[in-house]
Amino acid sequence: MKPTKVQFYNQLNKLIKEINPTLSFDGEDKVSSILLFKDFMTRLHIWKKELNTNFMNFDAINLNLFNDLHISIGEDLDIEETIFYNEYITFLRQNYNLNSLLNKNYLFIHLFIYWELYKDSEEIKKYNYLEHPYESIVKIASRKNMVYKREGINVSNITMRNFSKPFKLPSIDDNFLDYIDSKCKLVGSDGIPNQERVNQLWEEFQQIE
Repeated sequence: MKPTKVQFYNQLNKLIKEINPTLSFDGEDKVSSILLFKDFMTRLHIWKKELNTNFMNFDAINLNLFNDLHISIGEDLDIEETIFYNEYITFLRQNYNLNSLLNKNYLFIHLFIYWELYKDSEEIKKYNYLEHPYESIVKIASRKNMVYKREGINVSNITMRNFSKPFKLPSIDDNFLDYIDSKCKLVGSDGIPNQERVNQLWEEFQQIE
């Protein structure tokens, strides 16, 4: 059964209260935010492969796994063109401090909430061996950072235009992400640790916990 609008808005209000009551994402640039985005892209890529669909770029259709699962959201499969998405944006404008729509956190929050509402459906449950696809991307918002759409996707002033090699965060726990940020400082792209370095940081972190 399709989730109702009441369920959606209940989830939305709960999530916003947890992550950032004003939806004003203006935190400092963080290595952890870039790594969360890379982790998200890897999760999405794995889902796309499992569903036998191609991941090509960062447009809304490619980011929307409901299309691949043949689950209709709102009144159209293209989430950015639905009346429901427009209603959602209107709600945010009326109730929260909504900043520029270049900020794609709103799209990811929309997808995350619907995933939470649909995750017990048969279409999704049969893939329960895969990770939640939108968990790490919403974590960026909870840590007061933004994902922008410009020439590509911009996170913490680093622009990513396509999916590169897989990257996996050992944990998206806030304490571990804070530990990464304490050890790694952004100096352009040179400050972004690779998988091997992140794994080392995870081992260090576990020893001090």
